[in-house]
Amino acid sequence: KGKLSGPDIAYIYPDFKTALVGQFEDGIMISAQQCSVINVITEMESILAVTFSEPKGTIFKREVSGNDNITSMPNLKDPYETNTIQVRKSSVEGASEGIFTKCDIQKNTILAFYNGIKLPSNYEEPDSWDENAYKIFDPSNVPDGALDILEEHRSTAHYSASLAHKANHSFLPNSQFLVYDHPRWGIVPCIASTCHIEADQEIFVRYGYDLDWCPDWYEEAWHSG
Repeated sequence: KGKLSGPDIAYIYPDFKTALVGQFEDGIMISAQQCSVINVITEMESILAVTFSEPKGTIFKREVSGNDNITSMPNLKDPYETNTIQVRKSSVEGASEGIFTKCDIQKNTILAFYNGIKLPSNYEEPDSWDENAYKIFDPSNVPDGALDILEEHRSTAHYSASLAHKANHSFLPNSQFLVYDHPRWGIVPCIASTCHIEADQEIFVRYGYDLDWCPDWYEEAWHSG
């Protein structure tokens, strides 16, 4: 079933270059370090044998968030995101930060991951759109689960372990939300490209608010075309 155990197991990201190698138990990452795929050969006409660079750096571990904790290492960046995207001032008027491609991106490429605290089923939703701005569906708890980025984690100075929450809205997006089984976060939303995106371009998703119940800026953007 693919649930491997051992001290030298590798998780390879979708670029087939970036990897985490270390101790896994039944497919769950216990402790692993970043490395790169440096060679792949075919053995016995059907088995791919992968050679990795020497694992090094900070230890990554499985850290599925809870109702009051997002991660013990809020500024330990995802190695795949580090190669794919960067955060900087958005091109959108009135917005603060956005995420931009570091390299040319092909269609259907995973770009970023959306980790957050898991809201309890009995939480009381605030009235302010500002307070609700970072809530998103929780694919590990369907149909009613939700994730949130608390105010103290919205600055990259305080949280940069996952960065999909920095993507801005467009009614003509170049990316979309999907679901991803992440070695550190578990089942979370992710962002994937819907077209070819050149390097140094901002990544946009459609937020999907109901026009009858949405922030003022969203309705204004709709009417302005």
